[in-house]
Amino acid sequence: MSKSNHERRMRYSIRKFSVGVASVLVASFFMGSVAHASGLVKDDSVKTTEIAATNREKENDAKSGWGGIIDGSGKLLGGFSEIKEKLEKEIDESSLTSEQKKSYKEKIVKVKQNDVDGLFGVHREYLNQLDFQYLELSKVEEEFKYQEEQIQRMFEQKGITNEDKDAMLKKIAEIHQEAEKDIKASGGYRDKLNGTKVKFLQNLDKLFTSTKSKFEKEMQELYRKKEAEIVKEKHLEKDKIYDDADVQKLRELEKDALKKLDEAKTNDEALRVKLEFARNVEKNSQQVQKIDDKLQELIKEAKRELEKLNQGIAEVDKLPELPANDSDYMVQKKYIWDEDKETIPKKIAKFKENLGNKTYTKESLQKFIDDCIYYQTHAKIEVMTRKVAGYRKAYPNNPEIEKEFVSHIKQTSSLTYASLENDSLKRYFEKDFAPAFERIKQIVEGLEKPHTPAQPGIENQKPSAPKTEKSAEQPKAGWKQENGMWYFYNTDGSMATGWLQNNGSWYYLNANGAMATGWLQNNGSWYYLNANGSMATGWLQNNGSWYYLNANGSMATDWVKDGNTWYYLEASGAMKASQWFKVSDKWYYVNNNGAMATGWLQYNGSWYYLNSNGAMATGWLQYNGSWYYLNSNGAMVTGWAKVNGSWYYLNANGSMATGWVKDGDTWYYLEASGAMKASQWFKVSDKWYYVNGLGALVVNTTVDGYRVNANGEWVS
Repeated sequence: MSKSNHERRMRYSIRKFSVGVASVLVASFFMGSVAHASGLVKDDSVKTTEIAATNREKENDAKSGWGGIIDGSGKLLGGFSEIKEKLEKEIDESSLTSEQKKSYKEKIVKVKQNDVDGLFGVHREYLNQLDFQYLELSKVEEEFKYQEEQIQRMFEQKGITNEDKDAMLKKIAEIHQEAEKDIKASGGYRDKLNGTKVKFLQNLDKLFTSTKSKFEKEMQELYRKKEAEIVKEKHLEKDKIYDDADVQKLRELEKDALKKLDEAKTNDEALRVKLEFARNVEKNSQQVQKIDDKLQELIKEAKRELEKLNQGIAEVDKLPELPANDSDYMVQKKYIWDEDKETIPKKIAKFKENLGNKTYTKESLQKFIDDCIYYQTHAKIEVMTRKVAGYRKAYPNNPEIEKEFVSHIKQTSSLTYASLENDSLKRYFEKDFAPAFERIKQIVEGLEKPHTPAQPGIENQKPSAPKTEKSAEQPKAGWKQENGMWYFYNTDGSMATGWLQNNGSWYYLNANGAMATGWLQNNGSWYYLNANGSMATGWLQNNGSWYYLNANGSMATDWVKDGNTWYYLEASGAMKASQWFKVSDKWYYVNNNGAMATGWLQYNGSWYYLNSNGAMATGWLQYNGSWYYLNSNGAMVTGWAKVNGSWYYLNANGSMATGWVKDGDTWYYLEASGAMKASQWFKVSDKWYYVNGLGALVVNTTVDGYRVNANGEWVS
C-alpha cells in the first residue's frame, strides 16, 4: 500500500471520528473561549476507544493488502522479511519525527523471526501515534474554517471594515499554519500536543482580545465624540458637563455597554454589544434638546431686563439722595444701595464682554437675568424710600406715616431685605414693602387734598337766632390710643373687635377692643401680631426661634417651601436647624439656616448623600459617573464592603474601584461591575492571572499545573 493511499484511508477514518469533535469546535466562541479549551486539550476515553477500533479496521485493511503473505488465519505464508521491509518503508515515509522513526525501527528489529502478531503490534502502535496527530490536525482545520466564517460574518454585519477583515483573515491563516507545523513536529506525543494546543488557544485568544479591545476603543471614541457634541451644542461650562442629564445618560450607555463587552464570550455577542451601543448613542443624540434658539431668546431677555434696570437706576437718580447721617436711612443707603452702585456696573460690563466674545452659556445668561431682576427690585425700593423720606420731611411726626415707615419701610441691621433673593425678595416687595408705600402715599394724598369751602347761605334769608345749647359731639373714628392701649372705632363710633383690615394690613382687636400683639390663637390656628398690631406673614424670628406665617397669617408646621428652598417646622412652629430628623421613615438634614440639605454632606467625620427630595440615600449611589456605597445609616463606605454576597473596594474618596487594587501587600482584581474576582483564572492585557478564594493574586507558585511568576502572570 502506498503512503498516499494509506493516509487517504486514515484521514477518512479520522473524519468519521471527528464529527462529534467538530460540533464542539463549531459551538466554541470566536477567538478564545473555555469551550475552545475543552475541545482542544481534554483527553477523552471514548475517543481513545474509537481510535483503537479504527486502528483495528486499518490493521485488517493492511493485512488484506498484503495478500499472499499470510492466510485468513494470520499464518505466515512466506516472506517475513518482506513484511518487515514494507512496514519500515511505511514508517520512513510517514510524518513522524526522525526520533520516532528510529524508535519504531528498533522495535521492529526486536520482533522475533516469523512473529507476525508482534510485527503487527508495532504497526498498530505506529498507526495509533499517527491517529492522534491527524486528529489534532482535523480539529485545527475545522476551527480555522469556523473562524473564517465568523470574520466574514463580522464584515457582512458592518462590524469591521474590509481592511480589518483582510488583516484578520491573514492573521488567522498564520495561526493555522503555525499550529499545523507544530502538530506535525510533535510526532503525536501527547505532552507535546498539549503544549501545541495551549499555544494555539493562546494565539486565538490574543486575536479575540485584540478585536474586543478594538471594539472598546471605537465605542469610547464614539462616546467622546457625542459628549463633545452635547457640550458644544448646549454651551456647557466645564464644571457643569457631568451634571447635564444628556451627558449622564450617555455615560450610563457607555458603562453598560463596556460591561456587556467585558462579559461577551463570542464574536456575535461582542459585535451585538458594539452595534447596540451605536444605536443607543444615536437615539440619545436625537433626544438632546436643541438649545441654540433658547440661547438667542435668553440673550434677548437679558437685554430687555438690562434696559429695565437702566430705567430703574435713572428713576433713582431723578430723586434727592437719602440723608447721609440719618439713622433711619443708614442701612438702606450705606449697606444696600451704595454697594449696589458699585456692583451693578461690573456685572453689566461682564455681560457685555461675554456677548462680545461669545463666551456666554445658558447658565451665565440666566444668572445675569436673575441679577437684573434682583437689582431692579432694589432700585424700586430705593425710589420709594427716597419718596417716603420726602413725605416725612413734609409731614414730620405724622403718626400714620411713622407707623407705616417703622413697620415696613425702614431697614435695620437685624431686619433687612438685603439677604433676600428671587421669590423671597419678590414676595417681600409685593406683599410688604410696596403696599406700605401705597398706604403712605394715600395718607399723604389725604393730607394734601384741599378742603371743600362751606356752601354759602341763601341770600336775603333772615338769620335765625343763635341757639344757646351746645352742638352734638362728633363720634370717634379710626385708631385711638387710650390708657396706653390702641383701639379702633368704626365710622359710626362703635368700637371694633375681632379681625380688622385697615390700610392693607390685618389687626386683631380683643373682646374689650384692645389691639392684640404677639402670639394669638384663633379658631385652632396661631397668628403673630407685630408690635404695631399688624398681622405678620412670611418669616418671623421670635425668642431665638424662626417661624413661618402663611399668606393668611396662620403659623405653618411640617414642610414649607420658600422660593426654591425647603424648611421643616416642628409642631410648635419652630424651624428645625443644624440637625438630623426623621419624617415618614426617611432621614433628612437641615443646615444652620434651616434649609433642607441636598447632595453631599459631611457630618461628624462621615459623608452622607441627600437626594434631590432631601431624603438620605442608602445602598448604591451613582454620582458624576462614579459609584458609591452608603451603609444602612447613610454613611459613605470606604475600603472593603460586602454587598449581596460580593466584595467591593471603595477608594478613600468613596468611589468604587475597578481593575487592579493593592491593599497592603496584596493585589486584588475588581470587575467592571466592581465585584472582586475570586477562585478563578482571568485575563488582563493579554496575560493570565489567578486569584484565590479570598480574591488575593497568587504569585510564585503552580495552580492547576500552570506556573505563575512574581507578578502573578502565567508563564508557559
